[in-house]
Amino acid sequence: MNIRIVDEYSKNDNLNILKEECAELITAASHLQRARGDGYETNRTEEESMKDLMQAMADCKNAILSVLHSEKIGVNELDELIKEADKKQMELLDVKLHKKPERRMQLG
Repeated sequence: MNIRIVDEYSKNDNLNILKEECAELITAASHLQRARGDGYETNRTEEESMKDLMQAMADCKNAILSVLHSEKIGVNELDELIKEADKKQMELLDVKLHKKPERRMQLG
């Protein structure tokens, strides 16, 4: 992220760029799935689709960093939210992996 570029745009411009980049990331992820045979056929190879996905992820990360800067949100704040989300996800995963089948009481 180039701060000089980010500062030339308004906060709303940076949010619009983020929305556009996120949409492109979703499209690139869908194209990779299609290249792997999941969904409609495509003439793109998996390698081409992976390259597109990586570029879309880089563009999205750049846009996220731009919004963090323009909105004056600290990266540490975001990292804390990620840690909290990961903790919740691990708890759900632990429940899923270690859940024992329920025993039903038979009547009669």
